[in-house]
Amino acid sequence: NWLLILGPIALFGDSTGMLGEAACFAMSGIALIPCAERLSFVTEQVAEHTNGTIGALLNATFGNAPELLIATAALRSGFYRVVQLAMLGSMLTNL
Repeated sequence: NWLLILGPIALFGDSTGMLGEAACFAMSGIALIPCAERLSFVTEQVAEHTNGTIGALLNATFGNAPELLIATAALRSGFYRVVQLAMLGSMLTNL
């Protein structure tokens, strides 16, 4: 997908200082969209060939991978409140 190119652009822009923090964050977040879609697709395909328990475990494990990546980056940068609110949103969404 063409959105994947935004990841290297964000890394380059951040390392050279050509892009601001908000632009790098937005580009990185958008670059995660096709990764999350592919991960979801592959997880569903594997779940079709296993039993219900394994499929549910795979969905629960890999379904939160993009959130884990964003939370890790936010924690490293000191955005603790962002991580707290993202976790709260994730829990409310799963209700």
